[in-house]
Amino acid sequence: LYIGMAPHDLPTAAESQSKGYSIFSPFLEEEQAIVVGNSKHKQSNIMITSNEIRAKHLTFQKFPDDQAIYLTDHSSLEKKYGVYTRIQPKQNYQLKPEQEFFIGNQHLKIVDIENKAYLKNSTMGWTHPIEDYNFSVGKSPQDTYTISFEEDNTVSTHHAYFTFRNGFWNVLDRGSGNGSTNGTWVRIMSPEEPIKIEAFDKYNSSFKIDPKTYLFLRLTSTYNGE
Repeated sequence: LYIGMAPHDLPTAAESQSKGYSIFSPFLEEEQAIVVGNSKHKQSNIMITSNEIRAKHLTFQKFPDDQAIYLTDHSSLEKKYGVYTRIQPKQNYQLKPEQEFFIGNQHLKIVDIENKAYLKNSTMGWTHPIEDYNFSVGKSPQDTYTISFEEDNTVSTHHAYFTFRNGFWNVLDRGSGNGSTNGTWVRIMSPEEPIKIEAFDKYNSSFKIDPKTYLFLRLTSTYNGE
């Protein structure tokens, strides 16, 4: 398996290399770990120059007698930097209370203030009241209630749809084809707990770790394939 790094959703390994992005050597022998972190520190195998990355940000690891690969997020939920994974398109994802997520470059979460829901945008520094139990996020109004980011080219016209059910907010990424192109990314909420990577595709094995420069990590099973 290879680890690739790119400033956007990683295409094939060969395409990434041709554009000057990094493809790292195979790894993951038993009990071996690959640590990703800030290049200002020397605690990591893969070092990234970014103030958004912790000294020891995340680890990929295999354990004895287990062929699976696990990811451990070393960030703190009290800090704004973390590890985000892409949700499957056109499937409802139930958000945990105040779970952070990315839509394009917009760093968002739904918060409760005095029993009223608000959409908090850390990228732009505003908090917007949510007036309905169903609303959309995109670049232009389409549904009855839409929060629009018309100036952000990383947000699709009809990007995501939110519903409130049984006490929880759910987000549905509308996917490509008149939906989202860049996806919807949710923060991993279990730091220091190894999480099994279930499949090697652009949803289960792509991880967003840098909100400003759009760095991604991607595991691929072959050097020339996705």
